[in-house]
Amino acid sequence: MFASCIPDLVADGAECLLECDARLAALFNRSFPSVRIIPFAPESSHPAWLDESQTINWKMASGSLPRRFRNRWEDFPKHEGYLLPDSTKVVNWRRKLSELGPGPYIGISWLGGARQTRRQLRSIPLAQWQPLLSNRAVFVSLQYGDCGDEIADFFAQNGIRIQHWADSLADYDETAAMVYALDMVISVCTAVVHLAGALGKPVWVLTPTTAEWRYLDRGERLPWYPSAKLFRQMEGESWQVVLQRAESELKSVFRIQ
Repeated sequence: MFASCIPDLVADGAECLLECDARLAALFNRSFPSVRIIPFAPESSHPAWLDESQTINWKMASGSLPRRFRNRWEDFPKHEGYLLPDSTKVVNWRRKLSELGPGPYIGISWLGGARQTRRQLRSIPLAQWQPLLSNRAVFVSLQYGDCGDEIADFFAQNGIRIQHWADSLADYDETAAMVYALDMVISVCTAVVHLAGALGKPVWVLTPTTAEWRYLDRGERLPWYPSAKLFRQMEGESWQVVLQRAESELKSVFRIQ
């Protein structure tokens, strides 16, 4: 979400260097050609690029950029995606998805965060998704981590197949191309929400009663992702009720009977 501010730095005439997680380097290089992207090397206390570069005048964490460029809702552009996936990979994913049936093609993620980041509040057990996943669509797992057995158990109990390409989810550039090839993403609050929103793909966010600041405290829209819609869990409401609302709208959007 903070990466949307990077073009503003370039527009100000600054020469920008962006140090980021190595997994994001390919995606950022393609999306921000005017910025020098530097994969973070945790093993190096004095990376070589510091010696190769001219004097660094300013250093700022990307999370602080909105303080300079985004102080009001109106400051956020009505973008259709500022991250650019690999076009060849997107074509390959569209072909692969088409081989599974006519669609729609919907990515899902049901587990968010870690124990120290309120995983229990942000996650919805896969079993509770059964009514929504019973609809006529091709559902694709965007869930990180070792969830193969959980998906297999879900199929054994419900006869509903969820496509899962674990190797592709381990490669973030490949994941971005897969998400871009989908029609929609439905997810709990986790990283895939931000990836889909930055790509400009429709993403429905299943948002807990008390959400992190990134999802605001009310409303169904986010200023940083025009393509996102939030399905909020009301006080005392079960996740089944939230999923029912999402299922009803899913049927309406894709005219599923």
